[in-house]
Amino acid sequence: MLSAAALNSLNRTEEALSEAAKALKIEPDMPIALLVKSIVLMQAGRLEEVASLLEQLRPIVAPGRLHPGWFGVARDASVVLHGEPREAEAAFQRLVQVASGSSPFFYWEQLIGSAIQALTSQGTVDVAGQLLPAYYRSGGAPPYDSLLLDPNMQWVLHDPQFAELVQRSRAEFEEILSILNEACARGELPAYLEQPLADLLDDLGMPCS
Repeated sequence: MLSAAALNSLNRTEEALSEAAKALKIEPDMPIALLVKSIVLMQAGRLEEVASLLEQLRPIVAPGRLHPGWFGVARDASVVLHGEPREAEAAFQRLVQVASGSSPFFYWEQLIGSAIQALTSQGTVDVAGQLLPAYYRSGGAPPYDSLLLDPNMQWVLHDPQFAELVQRSRAEFEEILSILNEACARGELPAYLEQPLADLLDDLGMPCS
């Protein structure tokens, strides 16, 4: 499901849904697949389908098959987008708390990043803009390739208040790219990464080392 999440971060919705569908064909109630699918659909604006998936996920949380924090981020982002004003404000405050890193749980940074991207894609740039400072102070930053390739996220690049966040995002991207290039030079880069990496660098207009 990491591939589906990665494709979604690049705004490649149909490919991300296809990856989720492969997992759900094997295990129709796989919690992480349902969660990722709900986030992909949220970013695509298909909120009725998101609501249905969240209802399907709700009973899975209690038995421990899905971390409640994971479900909470998806639920709260959905409520911010289409809930009643009071409910939306309460959901937003819960997202701010998660984004602040005050009660971290596994994979919380990536989930908040996905929530910010989904909120932005649905026109709630003001809400996403309020989440980003808390996310930055806790050490987070949206993936740099997402900032460059997702038209809905490019506003972050041009907003002066997020200049340091963009610098952090780029530094993290360049560090990962350097590691991959070094692995390639040593002949240690896995073959399955070669073409995706080349395609990504081509999309970004960067030379392939």
